[in-house]
Order: sequence, then structure tokens, then C-alpha cells
Amino acid sequence: MTAQRALSRRGRGGEMEQVVQVLKTTDPASAPARWHALWALDALDGGQSARADILAATEDPDASVRRQAIRQLGQRRVAQAMPTLLSNSTDRDASVRFQAATALGRVGETNSVPQLLSALAESDLVARFAVFTGLNRVGRTHPSAWRMIASGLPSEQPRLSEGAEFALRETYDKELVAALADRATDWSSDKAKATALRLLISLTHRPAEWMGEWGAYHPALAPPPAKTNIWEGTASALRAFETALGSPSPALRLLAIEGLQRADDRKAATAAFRRQFEREKEPEVRAALIRARSEFNDPALATDLADLLRPRDVDEAVFMAAIRAAGRLGNEQLTSALIRLVSEPWLSLPRRTTIIDVLGDLKAPGALSALQPSLLATDRSLRLAAQSAARKIGGEPALQMLRSLLANPSLEIRREAVAALGLMRERSAVPDLLAEWRAPETHQAALVALLGLSDLRALDAYIEALGSTDVSLRKQCRNALANIQNEALPLLEARSASLSPAVLSGLQLLYQTNNRARTSPLFANAKAPPAMEEYASYTLAHTGNAVLGQRVFFDETTVACIRCHAADRCAVSAQGPD
Repeated sequence: MTAQRALSRRGRGGEMEQVVQVLKTTDPASAPARWHALWALDALDGGQSARADILAATEDPDASVRRQAIRQLGQRRVAQAMPTLLSNSTDRDASVRFQAATALGRVGETNSVPQLLSALAESDLVARFAVFTGLNRVGRTHPSAWRMIASGLPSEQPRLSEGAEFALRETYDKELVAALADRATDWSSDKAKATALRLLISLTHRPAEWMGEWGAYHPALAPPPAKTNIWEGTASALRAFETALGSPSPALRLLAIEGLQRADDRKAATAAFRRQFEREKEPEVRAALIRARSEFNDPALATDLADLLRPRDVDEAVFMAAIRAAGRLGNEQLTSALIRLVSEPWLSLPRRTTIIDVLGDLKAPGALSALQPSLLATDRSLRLAAQSAARKIGGEPALQMLRSLLANPSLEIRREAVAALGLMRERSAVPDLLAEWRAPETHQAALVALLGLSDLRALDAYIEALGSTDVSLRKQCRNALANIQNEALPLLEARSASLSPAVLSGLQLLYQTNNRARTSPLFANAKAPPAMEEYASYTLAHTGNAVLGQRVFFDETTVACIRCHAADRCAVSAQGPD
């Protein structure tokens, strides 16, 4: 390394021939010396003076030397090395094949495409990555090569067709889009056409240009930025989707619909969807067209939906899509149709449940009477859907409907009603919830419901929750008390002598920034929390109990370590260290 650097600094001189002689040696033990010779020659003049010797080194018996020689030729984009690089792309050593594919991509000559396409069957994952990356680089260098690269999509060999798809993705080149648009209609293989359409969908719009801002913490966990920018290839991609919408293959028509949903000219796309819907027979495609038209707020869709929501023999996928679309449009005619429909005895459970969900989202007061029978249904999913819909609709009638369930002989239904009342966030329901909190069989459900409200009448329940071992419950309690802390303070001060240390600790955490509270009896015997050093000293002086520690680690109702960390490779979602 020292000699290599010294030669590089001195430039060309009499030592050049000596360096070449080192490169020509074949002693296996001298392979590292030959690497440094290659690096020195590259540093001196890019390897031009010793080009023939570097080309010869691509046939060196040692794979590590072949690797370095190929790497040098690729980095310097030596076109005369093409025959050698093509030959090395089938080398017995995977690392050499990796460097050869990388070099072919850097040189960027179109005559390497057939060899790279056949190399997509590569068994080594890293070398295969270099192959399809090399193909992509050739296409970027010579856009005319995209059609040749795309010819790998119809291959009968799955690895070749998949690799060709990898080579074409996320590349915003109008020549590539034109090639894919042509291929989407030219090939006899529907599978290849579908691949071309999928690629076009991803290329219809570009992501916005990066403006130099940084993402939030853990940006890799966030969804990728939306692709919203129109570019030169957008129009070609949309024309391909319009053509594919008339394809005899349902799978291709579905992809065409997905592609046209990205159209900026929604009026034209809506018209195309409407025309296709009139002649479409395939249920899955009809359902997709309904979803697309509702997303585009097609005013003519309401009439079609009214027709679809009447007969019993409508396909399940179409019927479900029609229900969701009716909820999205939300006009009075369709809402009335859904209210009438929810009581029909011939409805299947999934259909009835979906209609109830939609009526809840629509907050349709007129639906409450129609929902009444479902509140007591034997199927739990239907009951919960009806309770949730009543809660969302809200108002006094809905409150009375849910209150009536508190007298039901079924304990399960009473607990469900308690949960629904809590989610309504209605203060007028507090007396009912307190009554259920005092009943042993509904106590826990009512406690959780009361924590969603901030009401002085529930102070006893909040004090109980503050003393719980459940971390989540204590946090919810502090949040509920935070909104009424000034009103609650005198009541808490009067009871401070009877409060447990755990409750006092929770209240001190809540009131730590309240100057008035800090001089109250709540803080009379407050102790500063132990410093980290005290915890460390205690840990070093005591052996601890591994079994108890394991219980704490795996208990999701307390500190819930397992939610973020792993222990002996056991974790719910290991984000922290094992």
C-alpha cells in the first residue's frame, strides 16, 4: 500500500515497467501485490499505458485479481474490454460475475444486453442484482436499448422475466414508457402485458423533487413520498391504460382501471369508466369500476348504484362495492335505500354488517330504528357493528338505545354497551357508567369507559386507576384528570391522607408543574425519584431475580418491554436491542 501511494504521487516514470512486471506474475502468494499493481496503474494514468496487461489480468488464475482487473476496466468505461467482460460474465466465481455485470453496466454498450438478459438466471443473489442493475444502466445510457431489455419480460423462465422487470423499474425515461406501452398491447402473453402495465402504473407520475428537507425519525418506517408530478411519459402511460381497458383479459382490465385512477384528467377517465361499466360482465372488474367511479365522484354513479342495491342476485363483490360507494357519495336517495335494505331478511351477514358500518359513517339519524334489531343479534360482529353505528350517529335517541342494553340479561351485551357509551364521550352517560363501575361484573369495562371522559363525578374511578399496576391505565387516568385538575385539586387535597403511595405518586406526576398543587398536602411527603446512579449501585449490590425479571419483561400490562425489545429472540416487534 505504501509503495502504491508513493508511485501514484510520483507519476509516470521508469517504475511503470516494474509495476507491469508485478502484475504479470502468477504466484498465488503474490495476489495482493497484483491488486496494488492494478491500483497503482489506475492512479498513474487510468490504466491507459498498461491497458493490454490489465486486459490480460482478467484471465488471471486468482479470482481476486480477475475481480480487480474487471473493476478497473468498468470504472474507466473501457469499451475495448467488452469481449473480455462478456466472457467473464460466465466466470465460475460469483464475485467475478458480479464485477463483470457491474462493469458491463458502467461501459453501457448495447451489445451487452443479450448476455446480461441471459445472466438474469444467475443463482447468486448479489451477482443477479448486479446483472439487472447493469441492464438498467445500459438503458439509461442508451434509451434505444429499453425495447431490447423489455423483450425479457415475456420469457418463459420466471427468473428471467422477473429480472427484466427489476431492470425496468423506477426509471423515468420517456423511451422506456413508450417501449412498455407498445409491449402492453403487442405481446401474445397476458402475463407479460400485465407486467408492462404494472411498470407503467409505477411510472405514470414522478415523485416531487427533493427540496433538501429531512424526514422524520425513522423515515424508512414511513410510506414513500407520493408520486404526483406529471412528466413526459405520463400521457403515453395513460393512453396505454385506455387501450388496455378494452382488453379481453379481466386481469388486464383491472390493471388498466388502477392506472387510469392516477389520471389527472378525471373527467375523461370517468367517461371511460362509465362506458366500460355499461358493457362489463366480469363481477370483479365491475366492482373495481364502481370503486373508481366513486373515488372520482361520478354523478351518474348514483343511478347505477340504486339499481344494484335492489336485486338479490347481484354478485357479492359488486354488491359490497356498491354499498361502500353509496356511503362515499352519501346522497339522500342512496342513504334511504341503505336504510330500507338493512332490514331485508335475505341479506347475508357480511352484507348487513357492511351496510350498518356505512350507515354509521354517514351518521344517518333515520337509520336508528332500522338498527334496533341488530343491537341484540346473536352474532357478536353484527351487534358490535350496530352499537358502533349508533355511537357514531349520536344524539339522545342513540344514547337511549345504548342505555337500554344495560338492562339486558346478557353480561356480554351489557359490557359491549358500556364500551359503546364510553366511546360516545357523552357526559350525560356518566351516571350510567358509574353505576356499572360499581357492579363487579361490569366494573373493569366501565372503568376503561370512564377514563375516556373528564368528569369530577368519576373521581373515585380515577383514583382507583391511578393505583393500578397497568401502565396504560394510569396514563389514561392522568390524561382524564389533566383536563379537570384545577377543579379536582381541592377534593384530592381533602382526601390526601387516605390515598395510597402509588396514587400519590401518580398525582405528583400529574401536578408537578402546578405551583398551587406543589404546596398542597399531595406533595407533603414527596420524595425525589432515585437517580440513575442509585439504581446502578443497587443493581451491582444485589443478585436480582431472573424469573421476576422475565415476568416484568413479558407482561404487556405494565412496562411492556417486549413490545419494543427482544429477549432470546422473542419479541412482538423488535425495534430495540436483544
